[in-house]
Amino acid sequence: RRRQQQQQQQFDCQHRVLYRDGDVLVLMKPAGMLAKEDGRHRHERGTALRAPAQYLLAAPEVEVSGPAVFAWRPVGAAVLCHVRRRYWLLVAGRPQVSVCKAALRPGRGQPHNNAETLLQVLWEGPDSSLVQATTEGNEQPQQIRRHMHILGCPVWGDRRFGNQRANLRSRAIYGLTRPWCHLVRLELSSEQSIVCESPPPGDLLRVLRAVGCHMKMPGVTSCRMDQGSAAVSNRLVKSPAHEQQLAIRSYPLYAKQTS
Repeated sequence: RRRQQQQQQQFDCQHRVLYRDGDVLVLMKPAGMLAKEDGRHRHERGTALRAPAQYLLAAPEVEVSGPAVFAWRPVGAAVLCHVRRRYWLLVAGRPQVSVCKAALRPGRGQPHNNAETLLQVLWEGPDSSLVQATTEGNEQPQQIRRHMHILGCPVWGDRRFGNQRANLRSRAIYGLTRPWCHLVRLELSSEQSIVCESPPPGDLLRVLRAVGCHMKMPGVTSCRMDQGSAAVSNRLVKSPAHEQQLAIRSYPLYAKQTS
């Protein structure tokens, strides 16, 4: 048991644990990392979170930062039936529509699938905008970034679907080396719900301030689980790492009522 506790503390030092109970584990996934290791990346060190919980429920794609939710045991399709994701994006220009319904192929040679992205402009600058993009249900691969590309407002720093001029400027002037895209809110719901919220990380915030956006950001990363009228959990997960303590501060955690 002592060895298990030491391994858990070591894992907490390496990863930002937002929530943990007997059912789920929620981690903060940095950009450039897979939430779950697959066969293609199995022999590449440092490319996946290597979470002790084996079953991935929802997470942002590899180039995007944000919360990732895992289950300790297999979860039936009826248990978590609805997923809502809310992203913040810094894009070139300003989208002229509030919703994009362009169908997308999940892979090369595959038929188009329906895809819908709701858009809201949070801030507008001379040549860029901060956009909130929301998807519900199944999300197609790179759906947000592909839709912004189709609308002519590519995400800053996106080398695959972005604009070369905007990418060169964001890298040379602002030092942005990845897509300016962050999953700020993740909801999984049915009879019980998991709600995870996280502000954009420091590297993205620095770019945002540099382009002139000084709007107020959500200050605290939080994760809660509700079932009816949920009770406040005293199981606060903290890492002994000094840097993590400074970054995380505190998490309002909620858990299911126990009988």
